[in-house]
Amino acid sequence: MANLLFENPIVVAAIDAFNGRLGDPDAVGAVQDLIYLVRAEIRVNAAHFAEAEAQLAVARRRYLEALLEAALALARAEDDVAAGDGNPELDARRAAYAELLDGACHALELHLVLRQALEFLLVLRAAAYARARAPLLPGVLAAAAAAYAIAYAATGGAVVPRAASLVRVAVLLMCFLFGFLG
Repeated sequence: MANLLFENPIVVAAIDAFNGRLGDPDAVGAVQDLIYLVRAEIRVNAAHFAEAEAQLAVARRRYLEALLEAALALARAEDDVAAGDGNPELDARRAAYAELLDGACHALELHLVLRQALEFLLVLRAAAYARARAPLLPGVLAAAAAAYAIAYAATGGAVVPRAASLVRVAVLLMCFLFGFLG
């Protein structure tokens, strides 16, 4: 079974574009620009889908009206001819309904492709942040350890780092490394 992620053209293009340059400093900005573009396309596609859905409801109503008129005409004539045979208005409304239904299905499929691409790009952005900030990790950890050592020495051993303060430092470190504060 093939992986559907690699059938997505946006994901394939992103993999080709960032293959080998995920650690570049500009990679995070480039991935963020792609995320903005995909989110904009999702909003445009949602507007197209809403419009197609409204047109589909009108076409469905018109098709059902024509079908009802053909059924009434058949009941009056008491023929053995089917309601859809030879009625050009009914055929035209059926074709219009089918065309709008295809358009709505296409918009829904495009929405799924865009959502999948957005999820992949969010993961790619996180990986780009991690790769870009990984060289900073030893310095940040050394600074945190030095701050604790200075606090411990300055108070004569009265201040001991506890679990809550270690969690605070870990959260601030993760926010710094993954860019959630800026």
